[in-house]
This record gives sequence, C-alpha cells and structure tokens, in this order.
Amino acid sequence: MIVLQGILHDLSKYSPEEFIPGVIYYQGTRSPNAAEREEKGFSKAWLHHKGRNKHHYEYWIDFTTDMSEGLRGHKMPLKYVIEMMMDRIAASKTYKGKDYTDASPWEYYIHAKKYMVIAPETAKLLEELLLMLKENGEERTFAHMKALLKKAGAKEVHVRISSPPFLHPCFFGTDVPSNEQLIAHTHTQEEIRQLIGADSLGYMEIEKLKDMVGDLKYCDACFTGKYPMEVPKEDISQAFEQN
Repeated sequence: MIVLQGILHDLSKYSPEEFIPGVIYYQGTRSPNAAEREEKGFSKAWLHHKGRNKHHYEYWIDFTTDMSEGLRGHKMPLKYVIEMMMDRIAASKTYKGKDYTDASPWEYYIHAKKYMVIAPETAKLLEELLLMLKENGEERTFAHMKALLKKAGAKEVHVRISSPPFLHPCFFGTDVPSNEQLIAHTHTQEEIRQLIGADSLGYMEIEKLKDMVGDLKYCDACFTGKYPMEVPKEDISQAFEQN
C-alpha cells in the first residue's frame, strides 16, 4: 500500500526516543543524529529510527544463512528504494538550503558510499536514480520512478501526506529555517502533483489535525504562519552554526 507507506513515513520521529534528541541536538544544516553521535560515540535516536523504517538500507542489514559471510545488506523492495530516494532528496534540500542542486543527493551518496553495507541490487538502482536526477532533473526522474512502480504492479500512484502543507519556517526544533526550502510555499498542490508524477496528492486538513490532538497544546505555526512568539525575519541557521 503506497498510500499507507507515505502516511507512515518517519512516523517514529514523533516518539520520545527520537523527538527529544532531535530537539536537543538540533543542527539546522545536518542531522541531529550526527551531533548526538559526536557526543556519545553513537546515536541512540538513529538506532531506534533505522530499526523501524524500512526505507533505510540499514534496516535490511542482517546475517546470511552462511554465517561466514558476516553481516551484509539484503535487497530492498522497490517501494522502499523509491521512498529512500525521496527521503534523500528532501534531506539534501533541507540541509543544503540555497546551495542545493539536483546533484546534491548524488554527492552525498558518493561521500558515504565506501562505508555503506547495502545490497548490490539496491545500490545499483539507487545510483541509477541519483544519476538520473543529477543529469536530467526532478521531472524526468520522478516520472521514471512512477513508471517503475507501475511496471512492478502498481496501477496508480497516489501520495498522501500525514500533515497539512508545510508552508512556513520552524524555529522550534525542526530543521527548516527558511520557507525557500518548502515546496508547498512556492508551488500549488496541483503543481507538486505534476512535479512528482503522482495520480493524486493529498494533505491532512488543518482542522483534522486539531481533531486528532484534542486538548493537547501544540504549535501549528509551520502550517498556519501564526507563531506563539516573535521569530526571526530571516534565515538565521548559518549565524547559529558559526556561534
């Protein structure tokens, strides 16, 4: 179920095991897991995350039936490779900000490739997609991924996002310091649907979010632009990092 997969993407990040370290080790230009790893020698949040999210190749590392081979990466199902690809694009856009190009996800992959324990078949497909993005851009790459899913048996590709459109910067823990990094801020829902090559695209309605959390106090400024306090008027992530 591709729709369910989209709704559940990275849902474990809202668990205390991941959310609290995410706030404590907030970086702005890289994953909080990196900062936690530097301090502790490992990232407890990452260990929790990778064991619960099948779009990470680390989830698929295990022994083979021949124990002499040790740990190895096992082939990932296509739908999770596609999810991993989209996750890498989103992360690159978040951390690179204005410096992002279609080559950024490929460059990040190459930087870490020699350390990866990943199945050859999975690596081959991921590299194919990353190179296509680098050389031909998002529109062609997304269309190709949609074609791969349909060839594998999907009749249609429908995308559902488990939150309202992310329209405004978050200054309270999420790594999004500028609205220039937010596709929903600069594109209509129909434009986004066409860009990703989906048959349909839907977001959670803001009213549904209110119904879901009930009386729990929460901040919805990233969806509504209504901040609970005065916030910076410009991107301050780089200044924060320098200090």
